[in-house]
Amino acid sequence: MDPELGVARDAFVTPDGHANERTLLDDVLQMLQENELYIADRNFCTLKFLFKIAEKKAFYLIRQHGSLQGCLKGKRRFIGDSSTGKVYEQAIELIFGGKTRTVRRITVELLQPTRDGDMVLHLLTNLPEKVTAVVCAELYRKRWSIETLFYEVTQTLECEIKTLCYPPAALFVFCLALMAANAVAVLKAAVRATHGEETAEEMSAYYMALEIKQVHEGMLIALPPEEWTFFRTMSLASFAAVLTQMAAHMDLDYYRKSKRGPKKPYPPMDQYRNGGHVSTYKLLKAKDP
Repeated sequence: MDPELGVARDAFVTPDGHANERTLLDDVLQMLQENELYIADRNFCTLKFLFKIAEKKAFYLIRQHGSLQGCLKGKRRFIGDSSTGKVYEQAIELIFGGKTRTVRRITVELLQPTRDGDMVLHLLTNLPEKVTAVVCAELYRKRWSIETLFYEVTQTLECEIKTLCYPPAALFVFCLALMAANAVAVLKAAVRATHGEETAEEMSAYYMALEIKQVHEGMLIALPPEEWTFFRTMSLASFAAVLTQMAAHMDLDYYRKSKRGPKKPYPPMDQYRNGGHVSTYKLLKAKDP
């Protein structure tokens, strides 16, 4: 996923639903491009992947996996505060295939634990020193944008159709949903360009998709397919100008995300102890003569 554009750029699929994601890393390596930065979670942190990215003259920012060991060099230095916690940096030496590389190890002592209960994150990167450790920490924090994309593809664009039991068919529909998500990303970009970043973030992909689904057939009746063909020959600049012109006339409140209230706290477990709860079995047993 390209986080700046909000679009899925490449897809690596397998019909094996039980396969580990790491088995697809060799396919990913074939698509690496020079000077690009690849941000990934710790599941993708293997020595081979890190070294191959560097060999391609690309960059990575990947959370260190517990099984990946290296040799720390020098003293850990405090760099500054990020939005998630205190940031430190230290060099670490990695060895793979007889080759040795020294990279940066960025440590973030979190203000709040992750969903796994971790209070410390270790990030490995070969980015140059001019990209500060605090900036790296903020970049990694935004990696969840791809999780948001998968959520929208699954929930809003219905990429998982249960009746599609054949893996190739399911993968085909998934890729179609990714294309649809990219189209939605283009619409969001037009809104950002016209109304600003914060306004675009408040828009609901669900309401946008629902609107398109409901009016699609009527639009084709009012304007038959041949009336839309001129979009095919438009330049990108002209197409972007038309989209921003349309976005200026949108009623944004109609597509705004619904605000959910605060989550209700779970009842304390103590109320179910010391006679606070009586099972149905015991109640029926007491009534049994």
